[in-house]
Amino acid sequence: MSLRVVLLGLIVILIGIGVVLGIRQCGEDSTPSARTVESGDTEVTEGDPFDFADRFALIWMSGDYSALFDMVHEDSQRLTPYTVFADFYNNFEAATSLTKITVSVEDVTAETASFHIDLRTRYYGTFEYKVVLKLAELNGKFYVIWHPSAIHPDLPLGGAFKSYIKRPRRGNIYDKDGLILATTDDIRYVGIDRNIIQGRGNREGIEEILLEIGFEKDAITEAFDSELDLQQRVKVGEVTEETLADVIAAQRSYPGLIMWIEEFRLHPLGSAAAHIVGYTGEYTANELANLQAMGLRSGDRRGVSGLEASMDNLLAGRPGIRLEIVHPNLAPIVLFEQDYVESQDIYTTLDSSLLVLSEQLLGAQPGAAVLLDLHDNSILSLNSSPSFQPSAFEFRVAEEIEMYVSDQGYPLTNRASSGLYAPGSTFKIVTAAAGLASSLYSISDEIPCPAIWYGVEPPRKNWEGAQGDLSIARALMRSCNPVFYEIGLTLYEKMENALPNMARSFGFGASTGVIGLIDEEGLVPDAVWKSQARSAPWYPGDAVNLSIGQGDLLVTPLQLANAYSALVVGELRNPQLLIYRNPEDTPAQIRKYLPLRSEVLNYIKYGLQLVTSSRGTSGWAFENRGFTDFAGKSGTAEEGEGQTHVLWVGYTPLENPRFLAAVVFENGAEGYSLAAPLVRDLLIAAQNNLEK
Repeated sequence: MSLRVVLLGLIVILIGIGVVLGIRQCGEDSTPSARTVESGDTEVTEGDPFDFADRFALIWMSGDYSALFDMVHEDSQRLTPYTVFADFYNNFEAATSLTKITVSVEDVTAETASFHIDLRTRYYGTFEYKVVLKLAELNGKFYVIWHPSAIHPDLPLGGAFKSYIKRPRRGNIYDKDGLILATTDDIRYVGIDRNIIQGRGNREGIEEILLEIGFEKDAITEAFDSELDLQQRVKVGEVTEETLADVIAAQRSYPGLIMWIEEFRLHPLGSAAAHIVGYTGEYTANELANLQAMGLRSGDRRGVSGLEASMDNLLAGRPGIRLEIVHPNLAPIVLFEQDYVESQDIYTTLDSSLLVLSEQLLGAQPGAAVLLDLHDNSILSLNSSPSFQPSAFEFRVAEEIEMYVSDQGYPLTNRASSGLYAPGSTFKIVTAAAGLASSLYSISDEIPCPAIWYGVEPPRKNWEGAQGDLSIARALMRSCNPVFYEIGLTLYEKMENALPNMARSFGFGASTGVIGLIDEEGLVPDAVWKSQARSAPWYPGDAVNLSIGQGDLLVTPLQLANAYSALVVGELRNPQLLIYRNPEDTPAQIRKYLPLRSEVLNYIKYGLQLVTSSRGTSGWAFENRGFTDFAGKSGTAEEGEGQTHVLWVGYTPLENPRFLAAVVFENGAEGYSLAAPLVRDLLIAAQNNLEK
C-alpha cells in the first residue's frame, strides 16, 4: 500500500474515528437512514477510492438503489440494466427477511474495495461475511465493476436468494375421552381498507350494506373512525357461515370492503378448564428479538399458562426454515437451515364433564378442588375459583383482560396448584402416622380429650368440649385437638423431627412432581427452618401448632389430595396429567412407600371412615343422608383477624378406593356447609362415569 493511502487512511481515522459505517434498519418499527460523507475539511476528494467506498456503502444501506446504480460502471450497466440490478437487491432484502444491515469498509485500493457485512434477519439470525468489489476509474471518478457477488460472495449471475418456511399448526389438547380442550381454528373477519374507501367516497354505502348483513352499528363506526394508519386494515366483525355469501356479494359492489382469515386458539370448556389448560399470547417484541433464527414472526403465539405453556414446545412444533442461493444450472448453496418439527397433540387424564361439574360446585366462592383417580393417581379435574375466560386473552379483549388483572379475587391464580393454605385438621392423619410410627403410641392407646389442654402456655381450649379418653381413630372421628396436641408435644420432647419428617414423607414441602403443571412446594416448618428464617428457636408451641396443621405449615390443595392418595395406597406417587400415545415415552411414575406398616395405614383409614359416620364430624353430609361408602376428613384453619378457610378431603368406595377429592374454600363461614357435599358429589359423579 502506498504512503499516500496510509496517510489518507490516518486522516479518515482521526476525523471519522475509524472507518465510516453505513447502517440501514428495516422492519415495522424502523425506517431507512443514510449518512452523508463530509469531505470539505479533508484531503479526501470525490475521485478518491476511499471516499467512493464510503459513499457506496452508505448509499447501498440507504436503500436508494437508483443512486447506487449511478455508481456502477457503464459497462456493467449495459450488462445489468437497472431493473435487473434493483431486483437483485430487493430479492436480497425480502428473501433474507432483512431487519438491519451494517456495512463497514475494510480495505481500499485503486483496484478493489472490500467490505464487512453484518446482516440481521427476522428469521435466520445474524450473518457476517465479506464482499470485494472491483473498481475502475473513468474521467477522474471511480465506479464499481458490478457483479451479483457485490451483494454476497456466493451469488452468481442469474442466481437469487430463496427462502423456504413451513409453519406447523399448533397441536390440540384432549381430555381422556378424546374431547377437545384446546384447538386452533380459522376465523373469517370482514373489515375495511379505508385508503381505498377514502379515494372512492363510498363509506355510506358500505355502512349501509354492513348493517343489512347484521353487523353492529357501533362496530362499523369504530372501524371507520379507527386511529390506526389508513394503510392498515380495520376489523368490523366475524363472518359466520350464515353471513359469508352476503359478505362476498357485498365485496363485489364495494371496493375497500375486505375479508381475511385469522388463526385463533379456542378453548371449548372456557373457564371450567382455564387454569389447567391455560391460554396463549403473542410473542412480545423483546421475546422475538431474543429468539432470532427460529423462523418466528410478529403475531406468532406461545403458551402463557397451564398446559399451553408447560407443553409449548410439543404443541407449537418448530418452523422449518431454509435460506439458500439458487441458480437454474447450479446446485443450491444453503446459507441457513432449521429442520421442521411437526406440532404434537397433547392427551390428558382430564375429564371434561367433571371439570364442568367441579366449577359449578365451587360456584362463586374463592377456593379450589382437585379430583384424582387412585388407580394411577391421575388428575381427573383441577379447578380454581374464581376463574376466567381464556378467550379474553386469545382474542385480546382489552376490557376483559384489564378486569381480570385488576380483580382482587385473583382469578388468574391457580389456587389448586399454587394456592398455599394451612391444612388445619386434615393434617391430623400425618400427626397420627408420626405418633404410631414412633412406637410412642399404639392403636390400642387412649388419650384424654379434655375441654382445656394445659400442655403449653397459654392453655388451649377444645372447641367441642371434653370428650373423655379417645383412641387415635376416634380422635380423628371427633377431630379432637388435645389428642393431637399431646402427640405433637410428646414427639417434640422425644423425637423432635419425627413430625416434620413424616409430613415430608407424605409429600408436603415439595413439588408433587406432576408433569405439565407448575405447583408450589409449600412449607413444612421445623427447627432448622425457623432458625434460618427467623433466627429463633423451635418452641414446644410450634410443634403443637404443627400437630393440628396450623402455624407456619403451608400446603396446596393438590399436595393435600396427593398426601391422602399416599395414605390410601400406601405409597407417595406423583400425580399423572398426561397420557402418552407411545408407551415407550411414558416416564416411570415416582413411587415412594410410606414408612408405615399396613396395620397403621388401615387403622388411620378406619378413623377417616368414622368421620363420615353418624358419630363423626361430617356425618351430617354422609351417613345421615344415606351416603355410607365414603371416608375423609374436614379441616378449618385460622388466617388471622377472625378469617378462616375450610378444607375437606375424601375418597370412595371404602373397599378398593378408586376416587379421591380435596377442596378448600377461603371463606370459612360460607364454605363450611359446602366443602363436604362438594367432595361427596364430585366423587359420586366420578363413580357414575366409571360405571357408564
